[in-house]
Amino acid sequence: MGAAVSVIAPFIVRAITAVADLLLKHRSKTPRKTHTDIKTANRLRREQQERVGAAQAAKEKADSLAREAEMNAQRAREAQAAAEAARAEAERSRTEAEEARVAAERAAEAERHEAQRREQEIKEEARRAVEAAQQEALRQQQLAEEENRLAVEARCAAEEAARVAADEARAALEAKAEVEHQLHEAQRREQEVREEMRRAAEAAQQEALRQQQLAEEENRLARTKARAALEAKAEVERQLRECAMPSNADFEDAKRRIEYRDGLYHFALAGVVGSGKSSLINALRGLRNWDAGAAATGITETTLRVTRTMKAMLDEFQPGLG
Repeated sequence: MGAAVSVIAPFIVRAITAVADLLLKHRSKTPRKTHTDIKTANRLRREQQERVGAAQAAKEKADSLAREAEMNAQRAREAQAAAEAARAEAERSRTEAEEARVAAERAAEAERHEAQRREQEIKEEARRAVEAAQQEALRQQQLAEEENRLAVEARCAAEEAARVAADEARAALEAKAEVEHQLHEAQRREQEVREEMRRAAEAAQQEALRQQQLAEEENRLARTKARAALEAKAEVERQLRECAMPSNADFEDAKRRIEYRDGLYHFALAGVVGSGKSSLINALRGLRNWDAGAAATGITETTLRVTRTMKAMLDEFQPGLG
């Protein structure tokens, strides 16, 4: 609209100017007039002046419209420039948003790869923990089988001792019964060991699951374990420094404490805790575990000090620690 006004306005101005020039030329060519002609001329002149004034007003109006059209055109150009700038800004914002989206996708992909790597490490640690638990369970089973073999050998030895001591049939029979009882105890203990092994395996699986859930704490735990290892190493070194072989004076002191006598056979039993050492000694002495003077027995460590056990025929038996 502004451009149309700016084009039409100059034509209007030129048309009004041309009309005014024609009127002036016509006036200059008019012959000498009479009084009536003068009045007519004056009237025509006034009309012409009015037309010239109207043309001048129209010209001024046209100039005003032209200026307004120019201003509108300028504002339109400015608005177009602002629109171009806004479009460029929108394009830049879109480009930045696209770059941000691509960067976010790359970061998410990297985070996903890192999470997969951590999950793989946790699974590997859990697998190693389960394998270690299985190996420990196998070792415990082997120990239980070894204890069972030792118990069987002890039963055979007790039966042989009962055959040789036929004159003590009652004591031998009681010893046999006690050995069988010990065998049942050993079987019961073997069952308990297997149950403990099963519980240990379950505990290991639960521990593996807990380790998986506590993966975020592994750095702190690693530092704690390292510190504990250093402390354990220091404790082992301290114990190694304190450990020493007994001297001759120590041997003599031990012989006096257990009333060692030359010319007699001295027997000592040693083994793991709860393997039946004291029970075997009681059986060989013809005693039951609950009789007076019998060596203390139990599934936990009961004999904390090397002691001397005597029989009426002065045979000496010495139970081991257990």
